[in-house]
Amino acid sequence: METRRSKSVRLSDSANSANDVMNSGITEFGTGGAVRSPDRTNTPGYDSDVFDLRGALRDGADRVHVRTGSRKDTAWLGALFFQADVRP
Repeated sequence: METRRSKSVRLSDSANSANDVMNSGITEFGTGGAVRSPDRTNTPGYDSDVFDLRGALRDGADRVHVRTGSRKDTAWLGALFFQADVRP
């Protein structure tokens, strides 16, 4: 994720290493997500993660650039949701 031209931030947390964010997991802020049935740890072909972006965003920014890619696997970005609190 880029918030300015000179700096990129690789997203990661305790459930998603910076080298394998698309790890077929379903997590929220580094832990397992909502209760699911069946509740499998690995969901081949699907990955859904919620990250805390406070460390990646800078005050006063007016745009965010997102870049995805993989050196190991083929990955398609099907949907991207972004939520930010813009209160002063």
